[in-house]
Amino acid sequence: MSEKRVTPARKEVLESSLEFLLIEIVRWFVYGWKNGKCPQEAVAENGSADVDQISSSLNRKLALTNAVHGMGYDVGQRLIERLSTDHLKMETNLEVVKYICKDFWEETFKKQIDVLKTNNKGRFVLQDNNFRWIRKASRNDPSQLKVEDFLIFPAGIVCGAMNRLGVDCTVSADATSTPMCIFTVEIVQQPSNARQ
Repeated sequence: MSEKRVTPARKEVLESSLEFLLIEIVRWFVYGWKNGKCPQEAVAENGSADVDQISSSLNRKLALTNAVHGMGYDVGQRLIERLSTDHLKMETNLEVVKYICKDFWEETFKKQIDVLKTNNKGRFVLQDNNFRWIRKASRNDPSQLKVEDFLIFPAGIVCGAMNRLGVDCTVSADATSTPMCIFTVEIVQQPSNARQ
């Protein structure tokens, strides 16, 4: 009797679901600001959580940016754990960034980075000429939601993935002409005996 080999099913999510989830996460935070309270404060008023009051609008914006970035950071760490299990250890920061630009970007955002630039001093600029996650976001009313708000989560994903691969960095994103966007990766300077 022949034995059939069963291949485990790959779990996938429809890309549009992720795009709409990202839009709703950002909207949730923005509408909290519009009502004069961040969403965490609104939850605290309903008795569901104990959250200290955030005094100024700038502090609210920073706290909410950190929350969305943190969500992306966690997702990036989990994604890279799943994706990089078969790859050899990367020795340099450049190897890590190249992996992010090719394999990770293709798996996460369905294409490779279009342009990678570096100043060879710990700064990398990743340009995606057609970033899929902001195509729908860019159609929203600009008075309420800014395209840059939708890039906080993916910047967190990139930062979390690179951190999990051993590169301590900060990642910021900018979209001057949608759907093109630029992610800037700044490597945190390490002692001279660390990886280059």
